[in-house]
Amino acid sequence: MARFKTLDLSWEALLQLEDAELVDLFTEDSQTEKERYEALAGYFSFFEKELLKPGCTLAAFHQEYLLRHPEGYRDTQFCWHIRQWNKKSTPGGKLLHKAGDNLYIDFCGDKLSYVDKTTGEQIAVEVFVAALPAANILL
Repeated sequence: MARFKTLDLSWEALLQLEDAELVDLFTEDSQTEKERYEALAGYFSFFEKELLKPGCTLAAFHQEYLLRHPEGYRDTQFCWHIRQWNKKSTPGGKLLHKAGDNLYIDFCGDKLSYVDKTTGEQIAVEVFVAALPAANILL
C-alpha cells in the first residue's frame, strides 16, 4: 500500500496496465532489497545459536528485528529468509534404519506439572519420549 500511495496513480490507471508493467511498478529497487536482506543476514548466526535455547521463537526475534529495522521484512518474509538460510547451512541426510534395531529415547522440553488435589501442591514431572524408527510407533 505504501508503494501504491507513492505512485499517485488511480485504481483505474492501474487496471489499464499490463502484468509486466505492474511488476515493474511494484518491485522494490534491487539496491534497497539487497540492503534489507544484508541487514537481516547479519543476524542469521545469532538466531541459529539463540533458537537452541528453550523458549526462543522466531516470532520474538522478528519483533526485536523490527524494532531495530522498522522498514525490514514482515513476518512471512522474515521466516522464509531464515528457513532458506537454514537449509543451506544445516546439513541434512536420510538415516536408514532396520526396523526394531534401535530405540531412540529422550526427555522432551521443559518439565510439565500437575496439581495434587489433596494438598494443592504443584508437582513437576518429566515427559519421556521414545520412538522406534522405521516402525511408525511413538511410545
